[in-house]
Amino acid sequence: RAKYLLLKIKDKEYRSFKMWEIEKDCRNKLFKRKADIREGLQLLEECGYVKVMQPEIIPGPGRKPDEYVKVNPLVYQLKD
Repeated sequence: RAKYLLLKIKDKEYRSFKMWEIEKDCRNKLFKRKADIREGLQLLEECGYVKVMQPEIIPGPGRKPDEYVKVNPLVYQLKD
């Protein structure tokens, strides 16, 4: 699953992305739940490919900001 996520990130040439973007791009038989995607991202984070960032929460009305993910630029130098 993590390998599929990495290939999708490279294919889309993401430098950073919000969590909803990768969830939208990867909805298929392999990832039936958001938790499946998050598990794959967690593995990629442990290996240093990405970094899941928590947004700064601003008090007040409105929706809370979504998590976003920064991609290590060295990912694009790796061969598949």
